[in-house]
Amino acid sequence: MLNTKKLVRLLATGLAASALSTGVIACAPKQESPTTPTEQAQPKPPPSEDIAIEDLAEIKLEGQVYAPEGLTSPGMARVKTTGKKLPAQRKAFAKAKAAKKVEEGRVLATMLWDEARNPALEPAATEALQKEAMDALRQAHQAAGEAGDAVLLQMLFAGEWRAGNMDAAMQYGSELIQKHPTSSVTKAMAPWVAYGYLSQGKNAEAAQVAQTWTLEDQGITYIHPYVTAWVSFRQGNDQVARQAILQAARTWQNKSTWANVEREVSLFLAHTGASVEEAVGAVTELAQDPTSQYYWLYQTNEEYARAGRYAEASELLNAAAEVGGDSMKPADKVTFRNKQFNYELVELNVDRAADYAIQMHQAVQACAADCAQQAAPVADQISKLAQFLHTIYSTTLDERFYAPAKKLYEYYLTLGQPDTETLRTYHSRLDETKKLATAGNGKHNKAVMDNITSLGRPEAVKACYVGVLQGESTLSGAVKTTIDIDPQGKVTGVTTEPAQGETGLGKVAACVQEEIRTWLFPGRTLAGNTRVVRTFSFAPAPPAAPKQPAPAAAEEAPAAPAEGGGQ
Repeated sequence: MLNTKKLVRLLATGLAASALSTGVIACAPKQESPTTPTEQAQPKPPPSEDIAIEDLAEIKLEGQVYAPEGLTSPGMARVKTTGKKLPAQRKAFAKAKAAKKVEEGRVLATMLWDEARNPALEPAATEALQKEAMDALRQAHQAAGEAGDAVLLQMLFAGEWRAGNMDAAMQYGSELIQKHPTSSVTKAMAPWVAYGYLSQGKNAEAAQVAQTWTLEDQGITYIHPYVTAWVSFRQGNDQVARQAILQAARTWQNKSTWANVEREVSLFLAHTGASVEEAVGAVTELAQDPTSQYYWLYQTNEEYARAGRYAEASELLNAAAEVGGDSMKPADKVTFRNKQFNYELVELNVDRAADYAIQMHQAVQACAADCAQQAAPVADQISKLAQFLHTIYSTTLDERFYAPAKKLYEYYLTLGQPDTETLRTYHSRLDETKKLATAGNGKHNKAVMDNITSLGRPEAVKACYVGVLQGESTLSGAVKTTIDIDPQGKVTGVTTEPAQGETGLGKVAACVQEEIRTWLFPGRTLAGNTRVVRTFSFAPAPPAAPKQPAPAAAEEAPAAPAEGGGQ
C-alpha cells in the first residue's frame, strides 16, 4: 500500500490552485557565440476594427540560480603511517628540511587528521588536531618550492574545503591542476575543483577544468559526469546536461545525498526539454520499485509545472497514477486531479479541465471522512471554474467555453450546496446568452486577456529567464511583449523589447517569443485581431542562506595515493 502522507495537500480555495503558484528552463535557447541582436520589424498599428489592450500591469518574476547539492566535500588523501607514533612524527617533521619535510608533513597530517576523527574527543581537541594538521601541510607546501607536490596539494585542498575556507581551497586546487595535470591525484580531484568553482558561481573556470575529462574516459567515477551535468546546465547545453546527470545517477554511490540527486534528475528532465516518455523511462530505470517510482514521478511533475510545461506535468501525474494502480488512495487522487484541472486550464484545454475538476470532487466523495475538510473547498473550485468559463464565453462567444461551463454548472447543482439556487440562475443565464448570441458580438476585453496571460503563463516566461540566469547570475531587467492574436485565438506574431539576441535579456526575449507563439487564447466572433502588450520584469531571487560545511561522516572517499607522494 502506498504511503500518501507525502502527497496530500489542503486544497486551495481559489481558482488557480496549488500548482500554478510554483516556479527552473523549458525553452532556454542553446548557447552560441555572441552576435549582434537580430533586427525585428516594429509592430504595425492595428486596423481600426482590431482591439489593442496595452495597459496590463507588469508581472514581476524572480528566478533562482540552481546549485548542485549531490556532493559533500572531498576526502583528504592519506599516506601510510604503519609503525609510526605521533610524538616521534612531530619531532621528525620539525627536524626535516626540503623534500624530506614534504614527506614527513604528509605523514604527520595523516596521523593528526585520523586522530581528530576519534569520536571520544572533545570538540576543542578535535579542532586543535585539525589545525595542527593544516599548519603542518602549509609548512610542507612552502618547503616543496615552486614545483609543489600533488598529494600535499590535494590534502591542503580537501582540508581547507572541510574547514569552510573555499577561497584557500580553490587556490590549492587550481595549483594542483596547473602544476600536476597528468597526476592520478589530479584526475581524481579535477571534478571537485570544478564543483568548487560552480559553488562560487565561476562557471567559466568550472567549464575549463571540466574539459580535462570526458564521459567516455576509463576510470572516471560518478562524480565526473555529475559535475559535467552541472557545467553543461549552466552553459545551456541541455542534451549533454541530461545525458550526464543520468549517467551519474546510474552509478551513484553516496546514499546520504541520493535524495538530492533525485530532485536534480527531475530538475534536469523538466528544464532541459526531456519528453514525458524520456522522463518516465529515466524514473522507471533509476527507481525500480513501484513506490519509489510513484513518488519520483510526482516530484518530476512538479518540476515540469515550475518550468511552465503544464501539459507534460499532467501526463506525468497520469503515469504516476498508473504506477500507483489500485493501491493509490482517494486522497492522492484529490491532489492529482486538483493539479491536473489547473494545468489543463492554463493550456485552455477547458474540456479536460472540467473533467478533472469533476473527478477531483468524485475523489473527495470516495475519500469520505479522510477528506471531509476538503469537500467544501473543492465544490467551491468547481463553482468558480464554471463561472470563469461562463465569463469567457459570454465575453468572447467562443463555443469552446460553453459546453464545459454548462457541464460544471449541472454537476454542481447535484451537490446540494447552500448557493445552489444562485448557481442555477447562472446556469440559466449561460443558456440564455447562447440563445441570444449575435454573430460578431464576441470580443476580447482587458479582464479576459489579463487572466489568460497571468494565469500560470508567467511560469513558462520565468523559465526562459532562469535558463539564461544559470550562466549570467546577476542578469535582471524587463522584456516587453507585443502579442498579435487572430479571431480563433491563435498567436500570429510576437515582438519584444529588447529584440531577441543571444546573450542577456536578448536571449531571454528570444525564448519568450518562442514560448508565447505556443500559447492559445480564447477566440472572438468580432471580425479583426487583438493585440496584447504585457511586460515581464526579472530579477534574481535573494540568495539562500549559506550552508554549513558537511559533517565528517559525509566525506567523499578520496583516491588513495601511491606511497611516497604525488606524481
